Amino acid sequence: MPDSIQTVVTLSGGMDSTVCATLAVREKGAAQVAAMHVSYGQRTEAREQRAFTEICDRLGITRRLMVRNQALSQIGGSALTDSSLAVPIAAPGGPHPPSASSRSGVRCRVPGCEASFGECGIRKPV
Repeated sequence: MPDSIQTVVTLSGGMDSTVCATLAVREKGAAQVAAMHVSYGQRTEAREQRAFTEICDRLGITRRLMVRNQALSQIGGSALTDSSLAVPIAAPGGPHPPSASSRSGVRCRVPGCEASFGECGIRKPV
């Protein structure tokens, strides 16, 4: 099936997920790759959504899904979603601050429940 999805990439717009999307397109071809962006109430939401769209355009990924999951913002305690908290700055060469490093796991697991969207019938591209 030439139009079947072989790979779903959760694409935040950051460097790591952009590399993953690029490798998926290189390996499978853009027609077999779908990209999903998860908004979770992050302070950088508009910029991340714009990056998602621009990266998909650049890579030729036409099957796109943007979803909203407020779990992280409802849990709270993260500078990523709570404007009353200062954004921690990593020391040069140091590890990511805890508030930033744990979000990827949640962003990947929650969409996984939703995201056999190739099998469930992909929704219209955004």
